[in-house]
Amino acid sequence: MESGRDIERIIRLSIFPLLFLFLISKTFASDDCKVWFSKTGAMPEKPNCEVTCASSMVDFNTFSCPSKCSQFCEVRCPIAPFWKKALSGETKPLKAEEQEKILGAISRLPKGFIPKSLKAIVRASNIDFLSPQNPATSSDEFIILFPRAFSSSAQFDRVLFHEVVHHLTINEWSSDFLKYKKEFGWNSLKDGAYRNGEFVENDGKTSAEEDFANNIEYFVFDKEKLKEASKGIFNWINKNMKNRLKTEKGCNEKNISR
Repeated sequence: MESGRDIERIIRLSIFPLLFLFLISKTFASDDCKVWFSKTGAMPEKPNCEVTCASSMVDFNTFSCPSKCSQFCEVRCPIAPFWKKALSGETKPLKAEEQEKILGAISRLPKGFIPKSLKAIVRASNIDFLSPQNPATSSDEFIILFPRAFSSSAQFDRVLFHEVVHHLTINEWSSDFLKYKKEFGWNSLKDGAYRNGEFVENDGKTSAEEDFANNIEYFVFDKEKLKEASKGIFNWINKNMKNRLKTEKGCNEKNISR
């Protein structure tokens, strides 16, 4: 007579092959559905994609595929190779929602926002101890995102936009930045002094670079506050840089092509 342990062993041995076959069949079914969808004539870019997909013929291997039509018909949003490379050097693993935030914000940046000086976007483990409220910072080659950048209160698009502007200022916009400093009196100041007029953020008083990045950010995300602080700076940006600051409609973060 078989013991309880023997019966348990027999059950386990019989279940594992079935489980293995189930997982394999799921994998093949998924692949079958991809092939099936490619033959339906449905295209994500067309408004009738789901209707075309759902009404397509199926067979024994693909009978469940129409249930995936909404997934197949999502418009995938491509990310430029430059940004994929910038994210490939990530040193701390990103949570799925963090990666979605970054990729979504990248997809909404103006098309010309490709700073040559940027090598990687890095996720820091800890807060910025010098400035705990700071969501991000930039070095010569990196954008460093602190945990606060991913908090619910952070406006992530603005955070990333601001840091990219810092990198553009180094190379692509260097001549514009020099003109800005001359126009608003930064060039003639001694160390520790700052230009005349109001600032949209107090940290703009620390350097011309920070002042410039703040004002570009506010021109895009809060025009009224920039106008209120300095109509002259608003007009200068509007005249000299407006065409480079048009943000893209971007993508739903869930639809990013990785």
